[in-house]
Amino acid sequence: MTTDDTQRQPQTTWASAQSLLAADHAVVLWKPDCEFSAQLMEELKDHPAITWVNVREDEDANARLRELNDGNELTPTVLVGERVLRNPSADELRAMLPS
Repeated sequence: MTTDDTQRQPQTTWASAQSLLAADHAVVLWKPDCEFSAQLMEELKDHPAITWVNVREDEDANARLRELNDGNELTPTVLVGERVLRNPSADELRAMLPS
């Protein structure tokens, strides 16, 4: 993903995304240089119940990502309510959310 691609991706800040955490809404912590993040975003970027947070652009999001993954920057890491999903498939995430 190029810098131009990253700027066109849907994203918000961790500070804003935290208030959206719910059982029917996902927050995806992603990074532009991750092929798994790119694949998930390609399939779900327009889903209305998903908020995208670029951990390269947001230090607080990066800190939360590392906290959830024993210090590692494992992406995508997806939060749905209290659940933490690491590198879920688009189908798996879609099944957890309202259509």
